[in-house]
Amino acid sequence: MTTSLTFASITPHLKSHHHHNIIFSPNYSGKLNRTRCNGERPTSNSSSSKRESESENALLKVAWYSSELLGIAASFFRSPSNSSTEASEKDIKLGKDVSGAIDRAVVVETIKEDFQKSYFVTGSLSLEAYEENCEFADPAGSFEGLQRFKRNCTNFGLLIEKSNMKLTKWEDFEDKGIGHWRFSCVMSFPWKPILSATGYTEYYFDEQSGRVCRHVEHWNVPKMALLKQLLKPSQGFMILMYIFETYLDLRQHAALKRPTLPKTLKGVISQEKFEKSRAYSLDKSYFNFVHEFVTILLDSAILFYGILPLFWKKSGSFLVLVGLNEENEIFHTLAFLAGVMIWSQITDLPFSLYSTFVIEARHGFNKQTTWMFFRDLFKGICLAILLGPPIVSAIILIVQKGGPYLAIYLWAFMFVLSLVMMTLYPVLIAPLFNKFTPLPEGELREKIEKLASFLHFPLKKLFVVDGSTRSSHSNAYMYGFFKNKRIVLYDTLIQQCKNDEEIVAVIAHELGHWKLNHTMYSFIAVQILTFLQFGGYTLVRNSTDLFRSFGFDTQPVLIGLIIFQHSVIPLQHLVSFGLNLVSRAFEFQADAFAKKLGYGSALRAGLVKLQEINLSSMNTDPWYSAYHYSHPPLVERLAAIGEPDKKAD
Repeated sequence: MTTSLTFASITPHLKSHHHHNIIFSPNYSGKLNRTRCNGERPTSNSSSSKRESESENALLKVAWYSSELLGIAASFFRSPSNSSTEASEKDIKLGKDVSGAIDRAVVVETIKEDFQKSYFVTGSLSLEAYEENCEFADPAGSFEGLQRFKRNCTNFGLLIEKSNMKLTKWEDFEDKGIGHWRFSCVMSFPWKPILSATGYTEYYFDEQSGRVCRHVEHWNVPKMALLKQLLKPSQGFMILMYIFETYLDLRQHAALKRPTLPKTLKGVISQEKFEKSRAYSLDKSYFNFVHEFVTILLDSAILFYGILPLFWKKSGSFLVLVGLNEENEIFHTLAFLAGVMIWSQITDLPFSLYSTFVIEARHGFNKQTTWMFFRDLFKGICLAILLGPPIVSAIILIVQKGGPYLAIYLWAFMFVLSLVMMTLYPVLIAPLFNKFTPLPEGELREKIEKLASFLHFPLKKLFVVDGSTRSSHSNAYMYGFFKNKRIVLYDTLIQQCKNDEEIVAVIAHELGHWKLNHTMYSFIAVQILTFLQFGGYTLVRNSTDLFRSFGFDTQPVLIGLIIFQHSVIPLQHLVSFGLNLVSRAFEFQADAFAKKLGYGSALRAGLVKLQEINLSSMNTDPWYSAYHYSHPPLVERLAAIGEPDKKAD
């Protein structure tokens, strides 16, 4: 439920919210150039400062357009106050001289009056004082159009509960006026962030009309205060998500306690199997309540008591103690990860032991001995020690040398790494934990090979895995690239299914995912998300203030990834929910594919058998399943399959 700040935090599948340094101080030039409003821009002092400015403002551009869209969305749900609307409609007609120009003093006084109406957030400004195609600029970007500016200001005001804007000083120059101001507001978000800033606005006057032709804002935002306000939702969201998901767990717990089967399953699932499934699900539900409560306590303590910064410093001290250089970021990161992995194993071990040797054993699933459990645990740690350092080192070096194309390099590295791991895992890693043997010659093998041939599936190998040595749960899956596909059946599935047709129907479902390109679509989606996540990370990796807000004086790559992951907890849950919806749709399509091949009846029987074997939940709460399940509940799948079609030739 919660985001655990452990070794998993360094994985590339991060989801994040970005914050950035947005302080801007006045920088008046000693020489004032006359402005003709012809689209010219002042030249920069150096190309390096220009590059720094472009990099610094990248996030602000995102923030600007996001706030503009958010304001437009808000305008559909709320309307401006009557006073704001009336004030904006009472536009002042300014007097002109014989040449048609407006006296500058009159325009200045009008601007000062607009400040009194907080025109930044109300949109109530005197239109006569501005050129219709006036350019409006701020640190995030610029655009032309008086009406667009007025609309943006009005919409932004809908996101604010209270605001205060005061003109503190006015300066007149040859071709412009500068208004210094102080602004504060309370945003209309659930956590009520209070934002405040000082700044100044440059008003450039057109030579001919006397109106404002350029309106350039400069914001000086207190960085730490802003970050603390913006980070409130990401920190609080962890708690809010725990409360929300606990509510869903309670709904599911109530559904599990129902003493009767769903109508669809009556006559399909025996009462004995239902009672066993109900008892197993309730045991797991009770266990989940305890596990998640302890997890949220640990995560909250890590976050709010600055455990990570302390752990980072201690890992550096350990390096010095053993004679290594703590300034070497790779060594420092690996020492930090080693400590985090030890902590993670210590905190997770009691729950793993109880789940395996109490709950799973109580319901007849656990088949492994204590020796086998700790042997697998040791193998996993050894793999982490073997594979972790080169991967982490590569990521750090890429971030340090990546430059402007960092997101592309990180994505490319993870793309290649995922292909390598998908290739090596079934060949080198999976056999360390299970034994894979070819499916013996016989009727079942012939039927599967015939189905694969009919669908032009490039089946190269067909394996049986000894899942029964650890658990009586069952499954089937396929893997492999291009023309080198393999299918794996759990021996428990073969032992417990009544006939071969049920197993072949399950395989037909899996092949449906391949035939309908679900695997490819999912892989592409993961790659897109990975690239976007790394793109978001590049926006915050150099933000000193963001690191300091989490208690870090330095900016290590790994810590940046962890902070980035935590800061986007809301987005993580939204993306996960969306992916579940897509996955559920894919499952229905694969079921329909198997039914179209004539395996509808066998698939129904096979799904029921899998449900019985695994003692999966028979009664599910619709909210809980929609949020958590990547596969639809059995009731929905059986209803969708309906009556089977005739078998395809």
